[in-house]
Amino acid sequence: MKITPAFNLLLFILFLGMILTTNGCVRVHVHVVLPQTSSIQCSGCPSTPDVPDSPDQGPDDGPEKLISLNIKKHPSVELTEEEAIKILEQATKVAITDGQCNLKLVRNGEGEIENFTWPQEGPRAGVVSSKFDFEVITGLPGVKVIEDVQWCSRPGPWIGCAELPGDALVVEMLREKKGDKNPFYQTLGILWLHELGHNKGNYHRLNSTAVMHPQIFSEHSALTSTECGNFKLP
Repeated sequence: MKITPAFNLLLFILFLGMILTTNGCVRVHVHVVLPQTSSIQCSGCPSTPDVPDSPDQGPDDGPEKLISLNIKKHPSVELTEEEAIKILEQATKVAITDGQCNLKLVRNGEGEIENFTWPQEGPRAGVVSSKFDFEVITGLPGVKVIEDVQWCSRPGPWIGCAELPGDALVVEMLREKKGDKNPFYQTLGILWLHELGHNKGNYHRLNSTAVMHPQIFSEHSALTSTECGNFKLP
């Protein structure tokens, strides 16, 4: 049977659709044409069921919830205290401004970001590439910033992974590329908030503006009242 170029294009579109709607999250290295306001960074998370969509919440009139995070990095990763604070400030801004959830994310501690010891040496140091790696690196609570996330309940690649529920998450250190409009901490603010949401029990939601959308775009900044409530649990 002769396969026409149009049929090949249809197969490619269907294949791309399956990738972009998977329960786990995909880091897109193939560049998809997006509006100029979008940030083509996608999240990596455990395989979680997609919950039915629901309206984003109204303003949260409850008291501010302070979330203090331990942050450590692999020695090969560059992350200053100032940069970490900017990421947390961006996550807070997203939660309050668009998510309408009265949260404040801060760092537990001050001064230079502490390094953590990787369980193995060699070229795979700083890379989560197996269930064993993930379990070891999430043995300590808080945020671990590493070189690469290649496993998150199944082989990736991803850019982040979190226990659901739990108290540990792992993320890559992403920096903007030449021509990017948004500084890296804007994307990372959404990514850290997303992964922390998994720690708090939030599942993926396919609303085009949801923080818990399986991918990370600059417009993914909305929370539901249930999601906000989970962030505020002890």
